[in-house]
Amino acid sequence: MYGRKGVFIASIGIFLIGSVVAGLAQSMGQLIGFRVLQGLGGGGLMVGALSIIGELVTPRERGKFQAMASAVMGAAMVGGPLAGGFLTDHFSWRACFYLNVPLGLAALVTTVVALHVPKRHSEARIDFLGAALLAAVITSLVLITTWGGTQYDWTSPLIIGLAVVAVAGSAALIRVERRVAAPMLPLGVFRNANFSWANALAFLFGFVMVASMTFLPIYQQTVQGASATSAGVLMLPLLLSMVGVNTFTGQLISKQGNFRLYAVIGGVLLLTGVLLLSFMDTGTSRLTTGVYMAVFGAGIGFLMQVTLSVAMESVEMKDLGWRRPRSPSPGRSAVPSESPWPASSSPAA
Repeated sequence: MYGRKGVFIASIGIFLIGSVVAGLAQSMGQLIGFRVLQGLGGGGLMVGALSIIGELVTPRERGKFQAMASAVMGAAMVGGPLAGGFLTDHFSWRACFYLNVPLGLAALVTTVVALHVPKRHSEARIDFLGAALLAAVITSLVLITTWGGTQYDWTSPLIIGLAVVAVAGSAALIRVERRVAAPMLPLGVFRNANFSWANALAFLFGFVMVASMTFLPIYQQTVQGASATSAGVLMLPLLLSMVGVNTFTGQLISKQGNFRLYAVIGGVLLLTGVLLLSFMDTGTSRLTTGVYMAVFGAGIGFLMQVTLSVAMESVEMKDLGWRRPRSPSPGRSAVPSESPWPASSSPAA
């Protein structure tokens, strides 16, 4: 509604402020709250980067540029645990947040000076109700899976109440998004079978990826006796495998466009990697763990690139982070006159 560049710059600023105040936190409550602020900026950066690529890069070349972006992200994922472990062991955990400041300032200056995208303006109102409902549903699901069976019985009033909130909130969200002029979550995109398939697959492998990447450093520190720094180094097989395959697959997709083959290969590798990881115990060596993680990371690399490319090519340009209202006010068009694409065009076309 307000243009990609402005929102992207604002997201960088919010992320930087969140990083600084998180480093200044004096209690766990403050740290959690400041991390929420940092996460708001991070969410805007994730969406903004993909949206900008979608506007500036042709569909045929997107795989290549997404691979570049994935390589940068992968380098950060590889270097982040190493830098974080080193700073925590030798300085303070606060330095992990302060390290974001010079990097963020460099990104901010580069974006202001070098990024040139068409300006946008829409008369539609922001879908605050839809955003609130989605947040309520997600929060309820997180609390159910966190508290259920541990702090509270599955049949306890609190867990049942959260389940009711999740179900009722989902129904209300669908109703609101069908009626609002400019929905935050346009349900029409799910009519495309490829888009729905890509999102379902991304949900499944993302579920496994986040769980594994949360568990493995803990396993390496508590079972294999690694330090914080060493745990970051021991994650390299997974991260390098994921980044390498992701980058290579993006280039192949740009040349061949064969999504199905890479999705099948990624699914097989991911399933194999999960099965291998399930065999780890107190006697598993670090070398064996590294091999298992490399197989797992290769599967993630294939699926990450395939699902992202399929999803972006399955929707219209106006749904790549910028959407006009379905019913603009009389006499005032919600689509900017300088818009470089027709409202009915799609990346695939």
